[in-house]
Amino acid sequence: MDVDDTNLLAQRVAQDRAAVTQEFERYLEEPVEDIPDIEQNGDLFTYWTAKRHIFPYMYCVSRDVLAMQATSVVVERIFSSSKETDTLRRNQLHPALMEALQVLKYRYRQECLDFAGDLIARIEQPAMQDDDDSPPTRTA
Repeated sequence: MDVDDTNLLAQRVAQDRAAVTQEFERYLEEPVEDIPDIEQNGDLFTYWTAKRHIFPYMYCVSRDVLAMQATSVVVERIFSSSKETDTLRRNQLHPALMEALQVLKYRYRQECLDFAGDLIARIEQPAMQDDDDSPPTRTA
């Protein structure tokens, strides 16, 4: 990158920062309104979709924030499962292999994978040589 590219990039960053600041200030100046969707069923996505042309930067941020889960239980469960895989003896695993192992472990726990299904011995009834149902006869 030469000096002209660096200056152009710095100008664009300054313009973007000014545009975002200006939009945020307009948002703060806007009067608080009753939003029936939010009060009735908590639908913030509908609110920000309606405002996307007025506050395009805030709309983009709202999509990122609203997409997050409200709880961290799932994330904690993933890290806990990763801790079981990435032990002191296996701490040099490549990230791609670690991801593959985690996916396999998840699928296995969901009973989608059955590696031992064909290995289990099944007890089968021994076939009778005679086709009839009569008991075998003794020969003396």
